[in-house]
Amino acid sequence: YFRSRIEEEIARAKRKNYVFTLVLMEIVGMDEFVEMYGEPERRKALMKIAGMINEIFRTTDLLGRHGDNQFLMMLPETDDRSSVIPIMRLKKLLTSAGFGPDKRFNFDVNFGVSCYPKDVTEVGGLLSLASASLKRSTQKGTGMITLASSLFRKGPGQN
Repeated sequence: YFRSRIEEEIARAKRKNYVFTLVLMEIVGMDEFVEMYGEPERRKALMKIAGMINEIFRTTDLLGRHGDNQFLMMLPETDDRSSVIPIMRLKKLLTSAGFGPDKRFNFDVNFGVSCYPKDVTEVGGLLSLASASLKRSTQKGTGMITLASSLFRKGPGQN
């Protein structure tokens, strides 16, 4: 479903000449959480996280699960840099919320962001770049946000 909605958004963005962004978020620490509290609490935590995502993002944004510990958000008419604003709000909310029956567990999150048409113009590429950006965030540590456009920049000493 999500993939078909991205295809629809690409068609709409081409027609109306606007940008949109895909945000891939990974919950860090879920395995440790499950070891401590078990699978039923994991389901409760994911529901709570989904509620927080709904609270932060607009009703026009498309939100969904993507894998065990990942969520995918599509933000119409939002470029990659503008997407950082709700991402930071979500990050702050998630990292300060207590999870588990004792409300003492805090998750961290990493994000990967790709933008149409700035980074790529087809569905597979948007998803791949968001995933590659998330991978880069994970390599850098926790609590990181990586824009796909930064993957193309050469740093000092790189050819």
